[in-house]
Amino acid sequence: MLVGALVAVPAVAIGLYLPSGIPEMPSAPYATRQAAASRDEEVLDTLRNRLVQLPANSDQAREGWALLGNAERSRGNLTAAADAYRRALTGKFDAELTAQLAQVLLEEDRTEEAVVLLAAALPQAPRHIGLRFLTGLAEAKAGRSDQARAAWQALIADAPAEAPWRAMVERRMAELP
Repeated sequence: MLVGALVAVPAVAIGLYLPSGIPEMPSAPYATRQAAASRDEEVLDTLRNRLVQLPANSDQAREGWALLGNAERSRGNLTAAADAYRRALTGKFDAELTAQLAQVLLEEDRTEEAVVLLAAALPQAPRHIGLRFLTGLAEAKAGRSDQARAAWQALIADAPAEAPWRAMVERRMAELP
């Protein structure tokens, strides 16, 4: 059986690779990847420098900080992403940006910080699906299954039967201890 697996696994891999693989495609050399990373960092530094010069409450600054938050998050720099989202939220509440910030905090295991943020945000957007879901997720990550279940049950109770996210929330609820 072991010998069969040793033969079957490479055969399946080759069978999957041949129809869609591109063997002649060279990998990017390290120097090329490093140069691209340097250019990206220069662009983000330029954006940061311009953003600090804008009035903090301006729409332009808010959009720029949100853009920077998205860029930092996609690069895996969650601390910088959270900072940028916080700056984007300066002076004006935005449920979507708040949800982005909460999600980054949860990804960074700053659960209690996310709980506090979500508790302050929900009264401002009590029907926002993302904030309500993330509230349950934060409570679940904090080990408070009863609060998570209550948040998700309330969300499902308000959801239309055909809501595309309904099954995912129900599955999360079923996974709670």
